[in-house]
Amino acid sequence: MCAAPKSIKTPCIGTCSTIYGDTVCRGCSRFQHEIIDWNRYTPNEQSAVWSRIEQVIVTVLYSKVLIPDAQAFKQQLVGQRIRFPEKLDPLVWVNALLNQMERRRLNLSHFDIHLRNPFNALPTPAFHTLIQNEIFELANAFYDQHLERAFRHTDLVKPIT
Repeated sequence: MCAAPKSIKTPCIGTCSTIYGDTVCRGCSRFQHEIIDWNRYTPNEQSAVWSRIEQVIVTVLYSKVLIPDAQAFKQQLVGQRIRFPEKLDPLVWVNALLNQMERRRLNLSHFDIHLRNPFNALPTPAFHTLIQNEIFELANAFYDQHLERAFRHTDLVKPIT
């Protein structure tokens, strides 16, 4: 049996877009300040970031992907030495697989997961682009709704001296 892939310690997938001015990374869905401060975060703070990312990915993939047997899917990922965040929802594993497919020259049909209609008619690269765009849009919406508003409010509040 193949050794398990190394555990993932960071959401980074090596395609950071914050260096090009994005507030939310198109690769890992972390916010710019989370990327900068990641190594200073406590395990609880890192876990909170992972949870938010998980929620976004699950929201996007829930209606698009069916995983009949999560344990079998996990074994396939391990057998192919795909890095995935094992403690998160199996839909997050699908996203990790898609992020590594092109680079690793893998075929989605070799894994026991199924794209739901009408997504099953899309070629894998087109499906991957679609979900990455949706994940990016949802992460941006979260940032705009929760963090940008907080930052604006902080700028408006003047300390009492």
